[in-house]
Amino acid sequence: MKNTVLFLFLIVLFSCQSKQSGVFNVLDYGAKGDSVTMDRHTIQKAIDAAYENGGGTVIVPAPGKYRIGTIWLKDNVTLEIQGGATLYGSDNIADYDSVRWGHNEDRCPYHLIMAKDAKNVTIQGQGTIDGLGWNWYDHTDVKPRWMNKHTPRPSPMVEFDNCVDVKVRDVLLTNAAGWTLHTFNCDQVHINGIRLINNLFGPNNDGIDVTGCTNVMISDCYIRTCDDAICLKTTTDSRELRNVTVTNCTMQTTCVALKFGETSKDMGDVTFSNCVITQSSRAFGIYATWGGTVENVIVSNIICNTNAPLVLNRPFQISAWDTRDKKTKEVMRKGGSVRNVIVSNFIATTEGRILINANDNRQIENITLKDIKIIYPYMEDASLYGPEATSNQFLGIDKAGMEQNAAMVVSNVKNFVLDGMDITWPEKSEVPLEWQHPERIENGKFDKVHQLNYENYKNPDFNALYLNNIQGGYVRAPMLSSSNINTKAIVLTNSKITIYK
Repeated sequence: MKNTVLFLFLIVLFSCQSKQSGVFNVLDYGAKGDSVTMDRHTIQKAIDAAYENGGGTVIVPAPGKYRIGTIWLKDNVTLEIQGGATLYGSDNIADYDSVRWGHNEDRCPYHLIMAKDAKNVTIQGQGTIDGLGWNWYDHTDVKPRWMNKHTPRPSPMVEFDNCVDVKVRDVLLTNAAGWTLHTFNCDQVHINGIRLINNLFGPNNDGIDVTGCTNVMISDCYIRTCDDAICLKTTTDSRELRNVTVTNCTMQTTCVALKFGETSKDMGDVTFSNCVITQSSRAFGIYATWGGTVENVIVSNIICNTNAPLVLNRPFQISAWDTRDKKTKEVMRKGGSVRNVIVSNFIATTEGRILINANDNRQIENITLKDIKIIYPYMEDASLYGPEATSNQFLGIDKAGMEQNAAMVVSNVKNFVLDGMDITWPEKSEVPLEWQHPERIENGKFDKVHQLNYENYKNPDFNALYLNNIQGGYVRAPMLSSSNINTKAIVLTNSKITIYK
């Protein structure tokens, strides 16, 4: 009897001390961590207890494999997943709360971890959040191939909606069924030191999506994913986006590493810096296809290579265009505009082209490029794929530009400056073995697979620059040359721009 009383006393004492110290262990609330038991509700009890206590740290201890559906973070609560512990997403959609339908099929109402209207919320630790994404899309052993998604599915895996002071630190986010980490209309967002690893052909597996947020800092992350690694957005239901810094990250993606995507509202005051991007279709992109303006952007100190199994890879692209009906050519949605962009200290090993272009009635202005280095292991012949390209990312290019073989293709820009550019052309026509992908796919197209024969490949002749309808600015790049002495280094049409020899 005495032993029983003592045991109960110790339990009560430990519980009180835990609450007083602000630490709440999920095992104390019934979690099992055996990979079989549904631990969703017991972990939620620990979060609720921390919230009711005024805040605290909810510990998910190691070792353990905790199977969950939707859990909700709340004000002043830190979810700490210890190294060796994993939160696993259920394969049953009934275990996920239906929050709301978003603006498209990738922003679904189901999430693994969710916070809404919360303040001072944190996810941290050396542990893992695993969405078990393969339960939510069709598999294929044939690579490269895009995979078909299932509907419904939990996407984004981690969602912060209208929150203030959001922190995600050190954790591994992996196997998302769709988007991985999304912040929507949030302020003061800190994402630091995370690892984010998804299937390179998973359906719309964005890494970090930032929509309508302000004061966002992303740093020191490793991201390997299918779709855009870090994507900034504004949607019809979001606020504007301002004050974003991304730095010191290493990324690999089958799409774009650093991107401005949907642009319904104005976006600006953004820096991307000190990043290494490998085996990715594009390192950086601005796609102003909705009505907002993208402005005041600095991209600096970037090293990339575009050795990905797609056609029409490119180091970076800055574009603005209207969305038109493919048959009638009528404008279905007016595009946006881009202004005040600086790209500097940019080194790219690539087979593709830098593209900066707009529809005739869209506006790109004040584009400055400084110290651009392009290294060609071989050159892709854009005339083979450009004219037939169906990706909407090529709709803003005039036909001549789509098939123009040049290291940089620029059309319809007001005030364009290129100050320092150097190109290393290949010494031989052979395609290096590591760049020989037997099949290449087109961006987002399931039915366009190109079989390539590299045995008798011959590099096309490339200009250094193709400039069309450039009004104002200058080019100062005395080291520029074409790939062939019989080919012009600079092709200039319908333009008023100063070329310094």
